[in-house]
Amino acid sequence: MHTIRGAAVLVGTILLSLGFALASPAAVEPAQPEPQALPWKLGTPAAPIGSDLAEIDLAEGLIYLDQAGTRQFLELTQNPTSGTEMAVVAPASDEQQWFMVFEWNEIGYVKDDEKDDLDAAAMLVSIREATAAGNEERTKRGWPTMEIVGWQQEPHYDTASNHLTWAIVGASEGHQTINRMTKLLGRKGVMTVTLVAAPEEIATASAQADGLLGGYRFRPGNTYAEFLPGKDSVAELGLKGLILGGAGAALIKSGLLGKFWKVIVAGVVGLGAGISRLLGRKKDAGVGPTPT
Repeated sequence: MHTIRGAAVLVGTILLSLGFALASPAAVEPAQPEPQALPWKLGTPAAPIGSDLAEIDLAEGLIYLDQAGTRQFLELTQNPTSGTEMAVVAPASDEQQWFMVFEWNEIGYVKDDEKDDLDAAAMLVSIREATAAGNEERTKRGWPTMEIVGWQQEPHYDTASNHLTWAIVGASEGHQTINRMTKLLGRKGVMTVTLVAAPEEIATASAQADGLLGGYRFRPGNTYAEFLPGKDSVAELGLKGLILGGAGAALIKSGLLGKFWKVIVAGVVGLGAGISRLLGRKKDAGVGPTPT
């Protein structure tokens, strides 16, 4: 059956090499214990994201993890969890190695009045500062550090969909990957969707992700348009804050680093048996057709 090969979600930004090596006749590695198979489910219309929060239409050929499975996925890929993680969506095919992680932050209604004032150059400076702070935590855990290469897509806001999107190229241990972030504004907070892909796959993966997000929707009562002025809470951050999460020392002191600055990263490509052990196989997870 198919496996999911690319993956790893990091604090800071971009790419983690998990260091798996394929065994050869000359040097056979000691057998590694098999992790518990991840509970992948086949794609289905109106697949839930969170409890009564949102849903997404997933076509045939896609699989996903619920909240518990997503946390397991992050732990297996050596990435800390924060409790905001809701779902992972990925292709079932070995030929595609991108994946998407959904995270929910109930911070209140985010005003979009900064949509025409997104200074990409200044933001990149702050993102690098935040990444340096995130690297301190990675170093404590014995994980590779990250560095920011630059924008792959500068921030832009779509007023029709209330989606804020950008993409960053990052590197770790000589490898590059791209994180394409989309913030979906809702009545009570923000759903962050991070597309993780290798540079050579980002164009195709981005097109597929955009199609998927066209089938995403907040459930009634949670949409951006249902905000009630004077009744619903308003977030302290605007669109700029969603991109930066804060800046420098202020970011760390406020605690927003852990809340907002977790970018997702692809790191393991073409490692066959190693990544199969890490992520598990669909057949092992007992995935079958979803009842209707």
